[in-house]
Amino acid sequence: GDPPFDDFYPAHAKFLSVLLDRNRDSALQYFRDKLDQEPDEQDKPVLAYVLVDLLMRCEKLDEAVEVGAKYLSQLGEEVSISFDELCQKAGRLDALQQVRKDQGDLVGFASALLRKSS
Repeated sequence: GDPPFDDFYPAHAKFLSVLLDRNRDSALQYFRDKLDQEPDEQDKPVLAYVLVDLLMRCEKLDEAVEVGAKYLSQLGEEVSISFDELCQKAGRLDALQQVRKDQGDLVGFASALLRKSS
C-alpha cells in the first residue's frame, strides 16, 4: 500500500483506533512518527493529509493547523481539506495569515486579516 498505509494491517488498526477512541494518543503518535520518518518529501503531504484528517476528527484543531500549514497549505483547493476552513474552524486565523504572507498571496493575506478583525 501507499504511505501511511504501507504497513497495511497495523496502519489500518491504528487509524480505526483513533476513530474509536481506543488508545487514541498512541495511534495518533503512530501517524506523527510516520510523517516525521518519511524520507520522500513527495509522500509527506499524503501522510500529513491523513494525520490532519484524524486530528480534525478528534477536535485537535491547533495541531491540525500546524501540520496543515507545514505540509498542506501549498496544495490548493483540490484537496478536500481546505486549509482556510481549518484555520477558521480552529480560530487560528493567525496561522492562515502567516502562511498567506509567506506565500506572497496578498489577496489571501488580506482575506485572513479581514476575517480576523470581524
